[in-house]
Amino acid sequence: MGSLETATCEKLNLSLCRHMLGVHKKSQVSVIRGELGRFPLGIDLVDNVAAYKQYLESKEGGTIVSETFQ
Repeated sequence: MGSLETATCEKLNLSLCRHMLGVHKKSQVSVIRGELGRFPLGIDLVDNVAAYKQYLESKEGGTIVSETFQ
């Protein structure tokens, strides 16, 4: 997940999580996420993209979407 870990939204999310827990900014990321039961935002992103791709591929013939993928 390399580049997803350094995304601005992920940095902001971790900063807010650190603030909620009141820990130092150099605290280990896995511990922060574990304490709050959170996952990296990139996991949701990849999951949503895969679900949308599956949705597009399941379209019946004759629709604009199905014509685009052929």
